[in-house]
Amino acid sequence: MRMNNRGAASVLVVLIIVVLATFGGIALTASWTNKNLAIKAAQSKIDYYALDSVAEELIAQIDEQLFLIAQDTTYFMNSLKTDSQGILNSRDMKIEKMISEASSKQKSKAIRTLMLQNMYARIFYYNSAIALDKYTENHSMTMNYSSNYTKAEDFLDVNNSVPSSGDLNIGFSVSMGDKSGQKSLTIIIDIVSPTPDSTITDADNWITALEITGYKKNLKYEIVTWKQDQNPIEYDFEPLRFDQ
Repeated sequence: MRMNNRGAASVLVVLIIVVLATFGGIALTASWTNKNLAIKAAQSKIDYYALDSVAEELIAQIDEQLFLIAQDTTYFMNSLKTDSQGILNSRDMKIEKMISEASSKQKSKAIRTLMLQNMYARIFYYNSAIALDKYTENHSMTMNYSSNYTKAEDFLDVNNSVPSSGDLNIGFSVSMGDKSGQKSLTIIIDIVSPTPDSTITDADNWITALEITGYKKNLKYEIVTWKQDQNPIEYDFEPLRFDQ
């Protein structure tokens, strides 16, 4: 039987066209998918940095508050005076008991220096809790205590351990989008007390000299969580808002 070369060539051309069309369709689909993924990835970064910029502004405000509290605490400690019995006195009655108990005990200069730093931490956290309570309430944030602390005055209780990072933290989230496609950034920070350079210039009368050096640049808080929560459903952009 004679082979029909023209028919075989036609079949080959058809097969080539089908193969090219198939690969072309695959390439087009892959390109379209990659384009969509690239757009989503770019939009995700835009969304993240929009959320991040607002969160950073709030953190900067808290940072400034902590710096001022550290300064005020240092000034307060340096302004303490002793009475005729050599006991430190404070005009703040809530701090009076804590200071009196510490200063009335005869201890070495080295131990008193450590006690001085511990007193500073207690007063710093006490002042921070009072100031940040108002700030967080006005900004839909939450302020939480841990360990044996439930209120600001607990930091002055010598029966509680000296407060440290984690005993006072602030949590909040910044979000945008509707409920079906909300994106949010969740932040939790732990407040950290500075350790002042302290000197007891008169061990008998507790005349002190404290100085905070470089606290503006140093650690005032530790970041516990800085996490983006993202629903992949598409949504129309809405103004940023704060969620408690």
